[in-house]
Amino acid sequence: MKRIRALVLLTFGTVLCSRGQPPLPFYWTTPGLTPDFGQQYLIQWGTNWCAPTSAADSLFWLSQNGNPGLWQWYLPGDNTGASNIISELGAYMGTDPDLGTSDGGIVAGLQDYLGLYGGGQAYNVSLTYATDVGGGLGLFIDMQTELYSGQDVLPLITWTSGEGHVVEMTGWYGADITINDPATDPYNLNWSNENLMVDTTSWKANGVAITYATGTGVIDGFVDISPVPEPGTLSLVGVGVVVFLRRARNPKNWAR
Repeated sequence: MKRIRALVLLTFGTVLCSRGQPPLPFYWTTPGLTPDFGQQYLIQWGTNWCAPTSAADSLFWLSQNGNPGLWQWYLPGDNTGASNIISELGAYMGTDPDLGTSDGGIVAGLQDYLGLYGGGQAYNVSLTYATDVGGGLGLFIDMQTELYSGQDVLPLITWTSGEGHVVEMTGWYGADITINDPATDPYNLNWSNENLMVDTTSWKANGVAITYATGTGVIDGFVDISPVPEPGTLSLVGVGVVVFLRRARNPKNWAR
């Protein structure tokens, strides 16, 4: 069994290298900076407020990593401030307490919120489906790529019952992932990582088959939030590329 797992991880690492990512066996986002808010903290949210709640987890992480305005200058641990933001996100997303949020609503709502509170920092909000990247394995690798590069990843789960759910990805361990699930402790606003382990059972054409305490289903897509580099940063990157290419053409420069 150990040999089989080692072979799987070795193969997985090779695939990651081919996609330009380091073959890390495990990775987690910064502990203490990613909260696990519950989706039923306020009664008016109903039972299907998972999308704005998971999005708030991500926005708090971003606010603690360089842009405090995203949290509207509320302090960490302020439950009133957190619930206000989650309610506001739900309004922008068009979230229904009984029916939940559409994929397009998540993207549009986040774009509206980031436009208001980004403080001049531009953000890109994108939606990726497994069918866009060749199936479950491609989707899994893309989620890792985005998370490792400092972006927020919100996996979209379809349960075997056909109902949908939104969580926040916090890391991975081998071929499994860790998440903050707003449904596991729905009545509390927890201010630290849950890092709930989700077992990957197979790669499917329509996504990543998973099972964990909340249920069994498929991650068929994800939403990610990424800061857009400022023009000056892009210019520096461009200069770096030019210098690299010049040195690559003249190996003697490597000795300096």
